[in-house]
Amino acid sequence: MQSARKAVFECARRLPDFKGKHNLLRKCLRPLPSFGEFPIESGGAMFSIRGVEINEFWMAARGIHSPEIFGKICELAGEREAVIWDIGANIGTMALPLLASRPRTRVVAFEPSPDVCATLLKNARLNPKLNARLTVLNCALSDSGGWVSFYASGETANSGVGGIGAAGNRLDTPLVAFAQTGAECLKVAPAPDIIKIDVEGHELPVLRGLGSILDRRPLSIIFEHSIYRLKDSGLPAESVIGFLKSRGFRITTLDGEPQIDLARDQDLMATSG
Repeated sequence: MQSARKAVFECARRLPDFKGKHNLLRKCLRPLPSFGEFPIESGGAMFSIRGVEINEFWMAARGIHSPEIFGKICELAGEREAVIWDIGANIGTMALPLLASRPRTRVVAFEPSPDVCATLLKNARLNPKLNARLTVLNCALSDSGGWVSFYASGETANSGVGGIGAAGNRLDTPLVAFAQTGAECLKVAPAPDIIKIDVEGHELPVLRGLGSILDRRPLSIIFEHSIYRLKDSGLPAESVIGFLKSRGFRITTLDGEPQIDLARDQDLMATSG
């Protein structure tokens, strides 16, 4: 069964996008029970997946989990010796392909969930040539250090919605996780040139905890603007953007458009000179 599932995903990659393509794949394949894992290549990196969990599903169906973000980070990194901080790295769907496609980069991957981090490490072991440039930190980033309540995802097919703070799609009982500021992490990790943040509404504390890192020039930050997560956190829609602007950053869409519609979900980019 896993060979048939893999064949469907390989076929999906080769077909051009059409309206409803990904929804059709999701409805047909994700509800199926697991019949074991199978290997798949994404951006030059190897993964072992079942293809049911949503982060694995999109990677398998698209070839890259988030192609727009991946492409923008590759563009920003270029061929230089850039350091990328992947905050909310999940199972490595962004970190490992970046290492494979940009051989002069280093990636620091932050993932607070023990279960998800274990899968990230398992995938990293499949790519031994990349591991010298990968640092994995099993902690959450925030505006202060110490023990915090981390609420794992309550969605069986989406491990990526866990986070600090209770929410409707998270488990009611938290686990105790360790949080640290980004500034403090400079003791064990190189300073970033590019930062990707996907922390399900916890963006503002993460940014505040970066401290002097935000004074680095140039520095690029890609982050998620999620309306419902901001509401869960009790924050106004402009809170994250306003903070970054106060620190001298220019905010645009990933395409470089300066006009931002705060009423819709989107990925945004902050750049400094």
